Amino acid sequence: MFASAWSHYSREQYNLHRITPYFRTRMSTPTFVLLVASLVLLSGEVSSLQVCSPPLDLLPPSMIMPWFCTQRCGFNVSQIVQHVDQAATLATHDVSALNTIAFERYNLGPNSTLLLNPDLFDINKYILSNATFAATFPRRIAMVSSYPYPPQFLDWMRQLFDNPEPFLSAVVGDIVKHNIAGLNIDFEPTSGNATNEDATRYAAFLNILRERLENRGKVLTVAGATWTPIWNLTLIAQALSGSESSSSANNTIGYFTSMNTYTYDNSSFQRELDVNMQEFGTYGSLKSLVVGLETWPSQFTVAELEFHFQLLAQNNVCRIAIWDMPLTSTMIPFLANFSKRCSQ
Repeated sequence: MFASAWSHYSREQYNLHRITPYFRTRMSTPTFVLLVASLVLLSGEVSSLQVCSPPLDLLPPSMIMPWFCTQRCGFNVSQIVQHVDQAATLATHDVSALNTIAFERYNLGPNSTLLLNPDLFDINKYILSNATFAATFPRRIAMVSSYPYPPQFLDWMRQLFDNPEPFLSAVVGDIVKHNIAGLNIDFEPTSGNATNEDATRYAAFLNILRERLENRGKVLTVAGATWTPIWNLTLIAQALSGSESSSSANNTIGYFTSMNTYTYDNSSFQRELDVNMQEFGTYGSLKSLVVGLETWPSQFTVAELEFHFQLLAQNNVCRIAIWDMPLTSTMIPFLANFSKRCSQ
């Protein structure tokens, strides 16, 4: 790398072969050697800066992404269709930022297997069957879930880390086949003792998955919290965001949705928002952060919603994810104001 950078930089910037005789006859040998070494290092730094570009941000700058829990939250097909209709109506009227959706589709199984769920309503197929819906929601994100949280799920995650290829091939192939925009990884090991080593391996797996999706023009989102050490926010921020000031930056960024902000308590929401802003602002990119809100079954008061959305505005947050559909009548005016603010 230094040889290439040196050739480029000396030829176009310093033309070193012309200035070398001048300095060589006027400096002691040690001083001259230090000068040349400094120029070589400088040339490498400048060359790196010239070729580095920030990773691509694949999601819209203003985004509301609701999750469709479907039958897993007790909804029947008629209710799920009503949820899609509600989202489409809002998106084409006052809540224009509602431009991305996520839905239950897959599970992780043992030995790095991808489990399909044919019993779940196929929201992606339903939306694609309607031209208006398809145009309204061009970004449809399929969830890989840990529900119903089997006790061996942490072991399955470790098997995935040991041998990710079967899962990677299956899941990337399926979303490409069905014209799905990307994946949401929602791995929640509720049993077993996750370790710091698990956290390191999980972050490494997310980076591999992000790269595989990137190669097919797809996007990675991850849901997480902090109640298990497997969610190391520093490592996840680095895996998803890359370093925007380094030549090793990702070509695209992945996205993290905080489930710790699924709270109606004002102090808890502020604390968790601050933690996520700090971690991603320091170790990754704030572009990777999607703030999670909960709408159902918890019923927010107007005062609580005012506090939450004021904090989002103060922190210039314009990407949120909502668990889950349907959206409540109390929250809708705040989502409309959010859309208006973030579109300006």
